[in-house]
Amino acid sequence: MLENEDSLLPMEVSGVKNTHHFIDVSENGETKVDFSLDDLPSGTHIIYIISEKVIDNNLKDHLEKKQNQEVFSANHFSLEIDKKKIDKNERFKPVENIEDSYQDERISLRLYEDKKLTTEVSSVEDTNYYLMFNNPSENEISGVLKLLKDYSAETLDRIKVPANSKIMIPVKLKNLEDIQSIRFLLLAQPNIKDTVFPLRTIKFSQRIPVK
Repeated sequence: MLENEDSLLPMEVSGVKNTHHFIDVSENGETKVDFSLDDLPSGTHIIYIISEKVIDNNLKDHLEKKQNQEVFSANHFSLEIDKKKIDKNERFKPVENIEDSYQDERISLRLYEDKKLTTEVSSVEDTNYYLMFNNPSENEISGVLKLLKDYSAETLDRIKVPANSKIMIPVKLKNLEDIQSIRFLLLAQPNIKDTVFPLRTIKFSQRIPVK
């Protein structure tokens, strides 16, 4: 994802250009993925790359199924592009900062059926829900709340969350008839001054099946 853009950013992997790619990773293993980006405008950009497990609908154990829905990892980096330079290898400034949000609180966005936040949803449909976000840090954060519908994204709102607080956000879901699952993302910027790199954090919900 490109910061401040609604649509997902296509990237090319193994000759295939798409906004998402399915990658096989062996158990307890790792896989190197080379990718390329093009057609980015000149300037400095924040780019987010996220990864998650594909939902396994064959899982029967409730705990295993829940763990499958919660797996999520995200990184971001700053990229500077100067198209005035002729040498392609000199057009891209190296990564300034990479942050692995997998180290954060596992699930910090939770969706509920009621305003009292007593019943967390197990699946969703076209109706109203209530999203709870917990910010236990000592810093206020502000960011963009996004909804992933399968592998497309849309911006829902811009929100600001005080330090050491929880907020409830009413959410109206619609147009889910051809969607298999959803996930909420908060692409946020902590209110911390005097940092030497573009500090960001990524909060997320679990993958929630559509009824």
